[in-house]
Amino acid sequence: LIRNESQKELLDRLRKKQSSLNDRYINKLANDIPLLAEVFCDPTTVNFSDNSPPNSIKGMEDIDGLSSQFRFDFQEFVRFLSDPSIPLVVVLEDLQWASEAIMDVMSSILRDVTHHGVMIVGVYDDDKELRYDSLLCEWSKYPGVAINKIILTHCHDESGIQTLLSRILGPMTDMESLTECVYEGSHGSILGIDQLLSGFEQRGILRRENGSRKWIFEQASNEGSDNIHKRIRSLILSLPQDMAGICHFIACYGNSCDPTFLSYLGSEEQVTQVVQRLIDAGIVLEDQSTKSITFAHAFCRDAIYHMHSEEDRAYLHYRLARVMWTEIDVADLARGNAVCFIVDHFQVGKRFMKSSRERSAVVRLCLTAVQFSVKMAAFLSSSSYLQFGLELLGDRSWHNDYDLSLELHNSIAEIELCRSEFNAIDKHVDEIIDNARCNADSIRARTVAVYKMGTVGSINEAVHRGCKLLSELGVILPLRPSVISAQKALVKTRALLRGKSDGFIDRLPPMQDPDKLAALKLLCIIFSFCFSLNPRLAPLIAYETIRLTLDFGVCSISSVGFVLYGAMICRIPGRAIEGYRCGKVALSIQKRFFIDIWSGRVSAIFYAGVNGWRNPLKEGLGKIENAERSLLLVGDKDFAMRIANVNITIQLDITPLPELVRKIRKTRATMRFYGHHHNLSLAAPIMYILQQLSGRTDSHFEEFVEASSEMLARDKVLLQQSGRKKVPVESGTAQWAIYSQMMICYLFGKYEEAFRHSQRCAELLRHPVGAGDTSSPLLFDGLTNLALARKSKGLKRRFHIQTAKKRLRWIKNFAEIAPFNFLGKAYLLEAELSVVNRDSKSAHSLYAVSVCLYKEGGFFMGAALSNERAGKYFLEMGDLEMASKYLREAIARYKLYGAEAKAQHLRNELASDGRRLV
Repeated sequence: LIRNESQKELLDRLRKKQSSLNDRYINKLANDIPLLAEVFCDPTTVNFSDNSPPNSIKGMEDIDGLSSQFRFDFQEFVRFLSDPSIPLVVVLEDLQWASEAIMDVMSSILRDVTHHGVMIVGVYDDDKELRYDSLLCEWSKYPGVAINKIILTHCHDESGIQTLLSRILGPMTDMESLTECVYEGSHGSILGIDQLLSGFEQRGILRRENGSRKWIFEQASNEGSDNIHKRIRSLILSLPQDMAGICHFIACYGNSCDPTFLSYLGSEEQVTQVVQRLIDAGIVLEDQSTKSITFAHAFCRDAIYHMHSEEDRAYLHYRLARVMWTEIDVADLARGNAVCFIVDHFQVGKRFMKSSRERSAVVRLCLTAVQFSVKMAAFLSSSSYLQFGLELLGDRSWHNDYDLSLELHNSIAEIELCRSEFNAIDKHVDEIIDNARCNADSIRARTVAVYKMGTVGSINEAVHRGCKLLSELGVILPLRPSVISAQKALVKTRALLRGKSDGFIDRLPPMQDPDKLAALKLLCIIFSFCFSLNPRLAPLIAYETIRLTLDFGVCSISSVGFVLYGAMICRIPGRAIEGYRCGKVALSIQKRFFIDIWSGRVSAIFYAGVNGWRNPLKEGLGKIENAERSLLLVGDKDFAMRIANVNITIQLDITPLPELVRKIRKTRATMRFYGHHHNLSLAAPIMYILQQLSGRTDSHFEEFVEASSEMLARDKVLLQQSGRKKVPVESGTAQWAIYSQMMICYLFGKYEEAFRHSQRCAELLRHPVGAGDTSSPLLFDGLTNLALARKSKGLKRRFHIQTAKKRLRWIKNFAEIAPFNFLGKAYLLEAELSVVNRDSKSAHSLYAVSVCLYKEGGFFMGAALSNERAGKYFLEMGDLEMASKYLREAIARYKLYGAEAKAQHLRNELASDGRRLV
């Protein structure tokens, strides 16, 4: 990682970012643990290596030495180092040896839209067997990524190298003359210069003295003038045929070989002799601790590998794949430790697979490789393996091998969904439906189609088709459940779980029924979209999921039902402990099934909707962000986008507005990158609040406000399409857009307008959901009614006071469950109620406690608002000293929060009063 700063300066700069950069990255740099191989003396270079032993990094379980945790760590490290003013250059050399995991790390860096000023330099030998052209094509589709391919001239011809050597070994020893000579002799090949000089240094021909900056020649000119490729070829040709074959296999295998692989190539005596000859000749180096061998330089491996023609090399790859497939233990194949490697070699040598039996066997191997690649989130590799499998089966695949073709097309549809390649999904789903022998065979494909419809914005059609498909599987889910139906579902779910301990659920057998597994998957998918269409579906989905689990066995998707049920009942007075327990049960189910594609959903729902009822909201923010990343990693992009918006909503009161703006823009860029344009409307309510509070009106804000208007219109259309005869108010995500307008109207003193908005989001106020965003709509509705009660008389005044009391009862119930999150809101609303009831003694103390609680909890807007309301109360009472104190604090806190427009509005409001209070 090339920077214009020394190692010490780099570490000092990272330490200054401790508030934003996790300590573990700094410790990895400072302690020089295996993740950071070494820091060179050169002050402009920091060198990373992935060659540390797999067991040296905690949690390392991938065959290529790169775990998902490493991918996250490295990506986070690059993200914090990247800076447009000082470009970050990541140099990856000899990519022809790179594993799929390395290429996936590169892809993750390029996909990360938060990177700015990053340049990746990859150097590789342009070999026809390697699939870099397809990778370059894939990367070029990423937004903001410019691909430039530079073809360098190599000096493999005899005369070129001979001329170069003769000139290098001449009388010139100063650095400038040598550099000019080498550049001229290598025909301007930068790669050739670097590799040639490095090779001479490793072989002891050249040595550079840093003090004098001169090259010292350690050997006579006639020893260094031999052509390296010629000497290596002569050595290989001098070996017996079987030993030479072992050398060719080693070169085909890659840069390094472990002793297990070497044992497959021949007898122990033969392999030992070959390895020793290569070591003596300086072609390979042996690691004494692991007994693995590594080529000394790219020239060495390249010389052996290119001794054969392209046809012969393809046959060598084919034979190598056959040898490893025959020799490797079946258990190792099942774990995926070598299956991807074998399939890669089969792809190179596919022209030599003639028999249909062998092709079918390799197709099954491809499916095994996909299972392992998906766990590593290597979706590009997975797609490549599946396309290779289709190619092997041929045009008559459905006729010759129906089951294998069905599995391949289903897998491709699911992988393309993870990659957001929606056109490819339609193609394979249609082919499955056309060729399926019965409806049951097409359920998996139709499930993918349902998820794809919701992902691209056709939520109403997705829910309709999903419910219809569920009915085929024996699960009835009404499209338009009433409030009573939702409440009954919660009651029935509680009855199902009554008397069943955590141990009983842990001992449930695994679910085996394929129809029930398919039904659970559909329920989980429909849940993703129900809050955009009808939130009352959520209790029914939780009930059906838990019912199927208790009746037919547990699976990883069961955890989604438990955590969803827990999130819904936590807000019910007296049932927070039960809800938290259900959330913990969901996490334990996920641990039982280790790492699963649904674990991100479970973690996100738990920390966004359950954890906040027992712990401070701040403690779960990092976990929600990790869950969002996990969802993106496994391809569940639609739910990841929704969780990103939920996380931003939770942070509205506990994160400064400028930081929230950056997070929303990052989320927006991610949505656009993955083609989830319809999800832009989910961030519209928060973006509207940020715009009004900060006073900023750039194009980014205007785009979100426009999306908010589109969301309101689309929501009403969805309701009409769903068959409701009356559409009195908006529902779904549009409720939050209306709430945002109510909140802003109250903060800027437009109480009548705020009350009209509160009537339109009555559904949200009656049935709040979630720990992070439940109390805010209730608080502002209560404050709005109390503000109007001060101006009203008679029945209107009584109505507003009664409404405010209802909101206060809700918030007090929440405060009893989680006082650290809700108690400040309860005291503020009660203080306002005391003012309306003319209980000035209670109001004074209640305001003071509310301000204190908001400050201790780290709530920016809450602390500013409570100070503002307290200041205005003392202003009405005539206590100008106390009023000035609170109002000054309110303005300061609004500015600290980033709400410049609100602070200025408060100044103007006080200035119009005529008294110089602030």
